[in-house]
Amino acid sequence: MSALGQKPTNIVPDRRYPNMFRLRWRNGDLSADMYNLTRANDILRNYDRYLADMATADRMKGNVLRRSEKVADAKFQGGR
Repeated sequence: MSALGQKPTNIVPDRRYPNMFRLRWRNGDLSADMYNLTRANDILRNYDRYLADMATADRMKGNVLRRSEKVADAKFQGGR
């Protein structure tokens, strides 16, 4: 997101990749990520939910990383 608290205002086609789109914020910035049109429309309509889902995914990724580090540490110390 380009600025905290902002929501994207519209969807624009990517200049390089056909059938891919970016989100545009009010200040004119474009999203770093590209989406197909269906996904871009979904994000634009449900942006608050999208942010919550992304935060959940980040928390889950952290849990998986912490668990894998524990497994690797146990194996290093001779455990399973």
